[in-house]
Amino acid sequence: MFGKYLGRSIFLTLTCLTFSSLAFAFDSGSTGSDGDFNPQISGQITLPESGILNYRTFTIPENVTISFVPNSSNTPAIILVQGDAAIDGTLDLSGLDGDGVGFVPPAAFAGGKGRSPRLQGGNGLGPGGASGGSIISGLRCAGAGAGYVTSGGRVTSGNVICSNGVRVGSTYGSSTLQPLIGGSGGGAGISGAGSSESFVGAAGGSGGGALLLAVTGNLILNGEILGQGGAGGNLPSGGISGAGGGSGGAVRIVATRLIGNGDINVNGGNGGRLNSDGSTANQGGGNGSPGRVRIEVDELLFDGRVIPASSLSSSAPQPLFLADFPDIRISSIAGVAVPANPTGNNDVILPTALADTSVTIEFETNNVPPGSQVQLLVTPNAGSVTNVLSEPLIGTFEVASTRVEVRLPAGATSLLASVLFAPTEEQIALLQPFTDGQKLVAIEVSQSAAMPSVLSLHTVTGDIFQVPSSIIQ
Repeated sequence: MFGKYLGRSIFLTLTCLTFSSLAFAFDSGSTGSDGDFNPQISGQITLPESGILNYRTFTIPENVTISFVPNSSNTPAIILVQGDAAIDGTLDLSGLDGDGVGFVPPAAFAGGKGRSPRLQGGNGLGPGGASGGSIISGLRCAGAGAGYVTSGGRVTSGNVICSNGVRVGSTYGSSTLQPLIGGSGGGAGISGAGSSESFVGAAGGSGGGALLLAVTGNLILNGEILGQGGAGGNLPSGGISGAGGGSGGAVRIVATRLIGNGDINVNGGNGGRLNSDGSTANQGGGNGSPGRVRIEVDELLFDGRVIPASSLSSSAPQPLFLADFPDIRISSIAGVAVPANPTGNNDVILPTALADTSVTIEFETNNVPPGSQVQLLVTPNAGSVTNVLSEPLIGTFEVASTRVEVRLPAGATSLLASVLFAPTEEQIALLQPFTDGQKLVAIEVSQSAAMPSVLSLHTVTGDIFQVPSSIIQ
């Protein structure tokens, strides 16, 4: 899986660097409750719902590959180590190829799904998800590449209409990797049309996963940590266009020392561009953006490679987790609790008798000033949109709640709750890295009953930066 990306990689070799005088004050906070990790054969780690693993020591021997089974909340893989860690084998959070079978890695987003014949390709998921292939000016265009550090790659086509017409994935996230967000999905290829092309379109590659590896002692990396984006699917028999590649993932390393000559690879996935006979297609999917690598150590004695070089940022160890992060959630609808991790598929089903009657919807907030009001947008599948304002939040800055009475029509309905407020000085300092240095003047937290909450950071220049809060620990 590693070798297929080398043709277009830029390598960075790190040399000895000391960020501070060595008091070795960094502590991963591991409880050691998961014991010593030292597998002798390749396998998978099933992440707990918290996503956090607490080891005494962590070792992956040579010729052993360890990957992850994600949890239902799709959190990053967080490995905390009390003592030392050594990776001589492979720690694999690579994205799922469009042609592949298996799990999308932790905190990554799936590629667009190939859809039934005569339909546009599905869009890739995630903040940098790319558009699927579609018909533009009579041309059947491929899926675009997912974004992350850079925008995703354009469709490779002999026609500028497809290259410019299919939306590529956008940039997102922060070089600090707080929040820790995985790669996004590439767009699927368009499906067939006509009696000779009745096939499902190729699927987009998923993003690479997100990893926090925090080691109180020494981390010796002579093997590899892989977080590449998944490759876009190639063309089915008789196909016209390929699928986009997923963007690379996120690898954050925090330790007292980093030693070794291994590799950290977060390249984006290649777009699918091969016909079923192995020839190059006219309409190839776009490549995914590289991901991000963050190295925070007291002493750097590492002469390995970060691939690509542009993905790396570094510093002395910083706090592992963000605190005081604002959040909102719809907690109940007509007395029915909303799942903590909604899926967007019939998460709350109300009795038919409540259709077109006034019901109570309750909200909970964290780190939002009391007195603020929640705005609720009610969007039914059919009919007019309703916008209502809640009673003021009651409680404390840390935890508050409120409610609203609203009439819900029969049938499927989506709800979007949001609250806008002025940030505290602590929140300004916390969130400034996500606004490209612009002064933060307002925060809007929003959540639908089908999705985790998202922050919209409003700056003094009028720009708005979005940060998904669900994957911040």
